[in-house]
Amino acid sequence: MKSTSDLQHDSSRAVHQLDELTQTFAVSRFLLAVWCRLCGMIPRCATQWSKIQSCLWALDALKCQWHFLCQTQGKRQRRRRWKIAASQTSCACSLTVGIFARGSVGSRVWGAVMGCSSSQSQAGPIPGWEAIEKEHPARFPCLPGDVLISGNLPKEVVFQLAGYCKGWLYIDPEQDELKAESIFARSCSLQVVPFKPGRDTSISAMHKMFTAISQMPRPLMIQCSSANRAAVALLLWMAIRYGYSRASVDQLLLDLELNSVRSDAKRWLESQLPEVGKVEPLISRSPEVTQLYDKVTTTLTYVIACPGTKEALLIDPVLGQVDRDLELLQSMGCSLKYVLNTQSHPELGATTGRLRQKQPKLRTVISEASGAEADIKVHHGQRIALGKLRLEVRGTPGHTTGCITCVLRTGTASFAFTGSTLLIRSCGKTDQGFARQLYRSVHEQIFTLPGDTIVCPGHDSKGRSVSTVQEERRFNRRLTECEEDFVNRMAP
Repeated sequence: MKSTSDLQHDSSRAVHQLDELTQTFAVSRFLLAVWCRLCGMIPRCATQWSKIQSCLWALDALKCQWHFLCQTQGKRQRRRRWKIAASQTSCACSLTVGIFARGSVGSRVWGAVMGCSSSQSQAGPIPGWEAIEKEHPARFPCLPGDVLISGNLPKEVVFQLAGYCKGWLYIDPEQDELKAESIFARSCSLQVVPFKPGRDTSISAMHKMFTAISQMPRPLMIQCSSANRAAVALLLWMAIRYGYSRASVDQLLLDLELNSVRSDAKRWLESQLPEVGKVEPLISRSPEVTQLYDKVTTTLTYVIACPGTKEALLIDPVLGQVDRDLELLQSMGCSLKYVLNTQSHPELGATTGRLRQKQPKLRTVISEASGAEADIKVHHGQRIALGKLRLEVRGTPGHTTGCITCVLRTGTASFAFTGSTLLIRSCGKTDQGFARQLYRSVHEQIFTLPGDTIVCPGHDSKGRSVSTVQEERRFNRRLTECEEDFVNRMAP
């Protein structure tokens, strides 16, 4: 077995090889920092952290592979495999063709090694993509990262893109422009699902479209006549999958640069999505989580319920909404077992007291570092049992010294309840002078989660419901700055 010094030497050799392969020194240093942080061998390279925005998708790809190993390997085995991969002489090649990188993920990482910018990262493996995007209504949104959209395309362009895509979903009701022979010629799977957003669109049609996008192989092309309906179909799929509210549409259109969506289609999409805090499961595939919203304080409260035991946990309740929360639990047939506050705050303490008056058997939970009183004081790494569910506690100080983030993994989705630490495209204030601590908490405890983890914040003043880890890693302007710039910006 190699010693720590040997592993550090091997990682240094990987540095040299990455520097030779990448087109820019800054990008390669960032990729190396991500790689070595995953291996746990050397500290992150903060000197080039300002380049993180151009390479966030590379981190996402690596983390997806890490998450896969976490599910399939023991701790010692997966750590050993990552160290071996880091020490190999052709580490860049191992990213793309080795056991850790398959399909679209490998292509995305290879694009990173070759120095692509964030807008080109997904398109890197497609020969001539720049010209295609410039001359035709074709787009490759950075999220989810494995789905393209397009309008009508010439036969030769369809043939070219079908060689890259493994799935092709045609949603235009009129099939005059469908180049099926070009798609089949490249052994690309084709499915035709007519979809036209409007007042007459049936729930059945939306369900067929959602099912097709979910089940078709990646990379996937969604095509219509102008890319308008294709973009709407993709956004609707993302909204159903992650639980976006009506107010999230503008944010997604801006971030994903989907300028092909017409105003009438946008209004239709918004009409299909709920307002924030609608009393129903946040996402249908994981009914364990319900989100509630208080318009006065813009606070987002969460009910987590175990379907088997009917035990429930309440996260960050609001004083004026105690009756609402208890009525919901009663309608769900659940008993309130825990009330968890993600930070110490006088109003949260008063709310917990009011709930205890009405539910004497409940137990209160708060971070041990907060110094506040509670029945259960938790610390980083601890797990809270709720029937068959388990919540992982992660210490994320910064907004206050006692802030925590709770991670829930159900059989179908993962959630991070971030309180005031990480908000949608923002973060909590650091009036107490803990900006550096908050920055490190987010990058080390939240941004290291798999990219599709649903971020459930404690507040949102714009009526947005949720985000995802990969979104915030890419689009959160405050937290994609380098650490020093963030500290200076957040200085009281």
